[in-house]
Amino acid sequence: MIPKKLLVATRGEIAIRILRAASELGVPTVAIFSEDDSLSLHIRKADQAIPLNGVGAAAYADIEQILSIAKAAGCDAIHPGCGFRSESAQFARRCGDAGITFVGPRAEIFDLFSDEQQARVLAERCGVPIVHDASTPPRSRRIEVQIVGDGASVCHLFERETSIQLVDQAIVAVAPCPSLDAAMRLAKEVSLDGLATFEFLIIENAGDDDGFAFVNAKPGLQPEHPVTEEILSIDLVKTELKLAGKTSLQEIGPGQNEIAKPRGFAIQLRINAESIDANGTIKPATGTLTAFEMPSGPGIRVDTSAYAKAHAHS
Repeated sequence: MIPKKLLVATRGEIAIRILRAASELGVPTVAIFSEDDSLSLHIRKADQAIPLNGVGAAAYADIEQILSIAKAAGCDAIHPGCGFRSESAQFARRCGDAGITFVGPRAEIFDLFSDEQQARVLAERCGVPIVHDASTPPRSRRIEVQIVGDGASVCHLFERETSIQLVDQAIVAVAPCPSLDAAMRLAKEVSLDGLATFEFLIIENAGDDDGFAFVNAKPGLQPEHPVTEEILSIDLVKTELKLAGKTSLQEIGPGQNEIAKPRGFAIQLRINAESIDANGTIKPATGTLTAFEMPSGPGIRVDTSAYAKAHAHS
């Protein structure tokens, strides 16, 4: 089964992405919006839109208000999206307390991977090399492996390279990259239920077979997921929604052995509304988009919540 009615607890292009997947599965949707997001595009993509009390990011981080709206609207599931409370064990746990399905891994997975020491112990138990100090080794690349699990079995969906980052956010993501089976061992060990990405450093010229080290894991849907979707023609959000309904990976398909080899390469570039002050600090930029024209053509995908005359704010 899949959710009967879904509340999407985020805004922006990721909210639109989730709303589209739910609509294609025939799931009625509810969007929420802060007081300063009343003209946001994601509101128009949902079957129902309900205002939040409050402005900006803080409104979307109000767990109790979101749960109250979900129950009043008759939603049996909540998708947290990306950012805000999407990697919050507390949010996942409170959804369970309220009898609402949290679309994502169970709370214990978030607890585990939010604790750096616990995550390192897990990696060592699984025989996975770890980074032993805070500094990034020279000539290294950041690789994240996309894993999906149903609580009983796991499947890898190849890898993404996210070496080009700005303030800990991948600005350019590329897929596929050299394969790592270490992520599969970690995911199996914790009985992953849902999506998670496992991040590693690939250390060039390491001189042995252990030329990589585990960095961290991020449970749930990540902003870089489109590159994986494009090289495999697999809809990760639909997969999440089906898993939330306790459908097994075997029922969802394809199985690990049936997943096609990656088709070409996909490169994702994030464009953010930001400004840089005199000392180099990056800050969100505000203002009105006087013009907005999306690129088009074969092989081009655009995920956005922008439109001409839209107001950008933090």
